[in-house]
Amino acid sequence: MKVYLSQSVAERDGPLIEGLVETGSGLGVSLFKAPRPWEPRTTMPPAVREAILASDLFLVWAMAGGESLYFVNMEMSFVRNIRPRLPVFVVMDKNAPRSGFLQLPGGGSRCGGFWFDPLDPRWALGHAHHLAHEHAEFMREMEPPFRAFLGPAIGSLYRHLGWRLHTDGAAVGRKG
Repeated sequence: MKVYLSQSVAERDGPLIEGLVETGSGLGVSLFKAPRPWEPRTTMPPAVREAILASDLFLVWAMAGGESLYFVNMEMSFVRNIRPRLPVFVVMDKNAPRSGFLQLPGGGSRCGGFWFDPLDPRWALGHAHHLAHEHAEFMREMEPPFRAFLGPAIGSLYRHLGWRLHTDGAAVGRKG
């Protein structure tokens, strides 16, 4: 499965993104990490267009402190105009600025998402559990490799934020 990873993350989040690429590879998910930055006043680089056209899913990963929302929105615009049936999944820090397509709620059955609070992840656990067990319409449409990838990806996010999840998934605590 080919996934286009459109990211807006701070430099400190680089290891998380590299880990996602590695995790995906082990689960049959090939992530194309969007290059950052590219000249915003020119047309989208051919490699970006080709990767989006060849993708099975468009994944947005946006964290507070990221400075690439302009690029994410340009890539999402391309998806909406050229590949409107391409599934989109958004993982977004609730504190990240929302602009353009990221401020639009929902998007129908071809769009899903996971929003988190880096200071208090408990409220997102129920949502993550819901997605992991395929109760969401969107997740039933997703290929098994992406469903297998999502749990470890969210787990990596929590570890990156300094939280630990107990094995039952119901309890969280700060690493200390």
